[in-house]
Amino acid sequence: EEKGGRAAGGPPASNVQPDVNKEYLVQLEGIVLAFASRVLLRRTSLLLEKGQRYGIVGGNGVGKTTLLRRVAARDINGFPADISCYFVEHEILSDKDDTVINFMRGLVPEGTTEETLVQALTDVGFTDAMQQGGVSALSGGWRMKLAIARSMLHAPDLLILDEPTNHLDVASVAWLTDYVAKRLPDTTVMIVSHEYTFLNDVCTAIIHIHDQCLDYHDCGFNQFQEANPEIVAGLPTVDNAAKKADAAMAKDLEARKAELGTGEEGGEADAAATKEAERKALEEAERPKALPIVFPDGGVLEGLRTRSKPVMKCEGMTFGYTPDKLLLKKVDCKLTRTARLALTGVNGAGKTTLMKLLFGEMDPLEGEVWKHHNLRMAYVAQHSMHHLEENLETSPIVYIQQRFFKGQDREVAKMDFLKLTEEEVEMSKMSGEVCAVIGRQERGKGQLWYELNKTGHSDKSFWEPLQSLKFKDKYIMKMVKNYDEKMKAEASGLAIRPITVEEVRKHLNDFGIGPLLADSKIKRFSAGQRSRLGLAAAL
Repeated sequence: EEKGGRAAGGPPASNVQPDVNKEYLVQLEGIVLAFASRVLLRRTSLLLEKGQRYGIVGGNGVGKTTLLRRVAARDINGFPADISCYFVEHEILSDKDDTVINFMRGLVPEGTTEETLVQALTDVGFTDAMQQGGVSALSGGWRMKLAIARSMLHAPDLLILDEPTNHLDVASVAWLTDYVAKRLPDTTVMIVSHEYTFLNDVCTAIIHIHDQCLDYHDCGFNQFQEANPEIVAGLPTVDNAAKKADAAMAKDLEARKAELGTGEEGGEADAAATKEAERKALEEAERPKALPIVFPDGGVLEGLRTRSKPVMKCEGMTFGYTPDKLLLKKVDCKLTRTARLALTGVNGAGKTTLMKLLFGEMDPLEGEVWKHHNLRMAYVAQHSMHHLEENLETSPIVYIQQRFFKGQDREVAKMDFLKLTEEEVEMSKMSGEVCAVIGRQERGKGQLWYELNKTGHSDKSFWEPLQSLKFKDKYIMKMVKNYDEKMKAEASGLAIRPITVEEVRKHLNDFGIGPLLADSKIKRFSAGQRSRLGLAAAL
């Protein structure tokens, strides 16, 4: 249970006192903030001036997002009831069939006209056609613009932004910077972001969360950094995380080398040292800071003797949601095991669409995508947190055990490109139709053939090449893909590998989720911790 309140007696833990010369929108002293029986803030002051734009910084797990949520909900004792707040989260969830204009119509202030709705959307760049399109088809950047447009309708006293630059391209970040810094002169703003250039361009003050206190700095982020270099050096950033990951991997490699070179003599001493190192590592993993992520080894693929050979390629791939408006045209690409690629482009250019095509979630209008038949893929989508939203009352260990019961990923199996519809199930029951895929062989030069069962022919099976199956009813290719997933699990050993508590615990620790977090309920996790769990589950 979350708790927010005022400390019963005693001076504030931070030395910040209200300034009588300042006009505060929120002035609360001696507040206490707890989440899941863990105290995040203790007897500190929450002081928000009118018209100031605050950047909230601090280590991972100190409670930045929790503070935003509690303020947005006015769930702190003594919080002014007459202040309007609007919370823009980095994940915008909406019904798949919801159009942009319908999303805007939901929960708007009383008396808002249709003209005002349309104008807000137009102001952030939505064309007439985009306003009639679905929210689910929007890129992350356009979803953020949609949320900003909705906030315009509320004209809040306090605007709260949680990681607003996630998934935004350079142009969209520039737009958001201009909007927040120049178009909201009378609005108080609270922002959590790891994009410190954005914070410097937007914020007029910094609130540093540490040691269960809120410390205030009346300056931009660059000035805060100059005055407190040791604090900024410890904040979570991409660069810091990468350096720590490199160091951790190097240390792990040296440990493995030492282990391989150890004989019988000194074995007990080495074992004791290893246990002590593990104990320290577990303690370190629980501390609120940027922790490295150690990715698992993908293993080998049958027939690929070198890492330079392609594991996936597409040729002449063309795609558009409508034939007259193509996002991708005649795309050729090749991916090898050594490839480390970044897709760049403006919001809506088709980056996520290309990812979905390569993963197999969608099919191209023209061309094809070839993948090694045992290639195991992990796809962490922009809006993948809904997997966790359905399991908030479970622990990460239980979540992963349930998700990978019997060796296959249940979340992948639920995807539309693998799950048969009720109509397709009925079609497979018709006489002479394919009802199951039961085998696979590689013939000739990499040509795959599949063994099929057909309804009404229980006495024999049928072999057909993959190329011919692609032109049959779509449900057959779903069966083929499901069979491929089963074979991948067997080839990787996942199908026979026990998903024990100890196995899962070790895996989670590689992603910075230590033993205490691994046994905690997911609902207690911060946004960063949930992202780590989502990545750990996918891999």
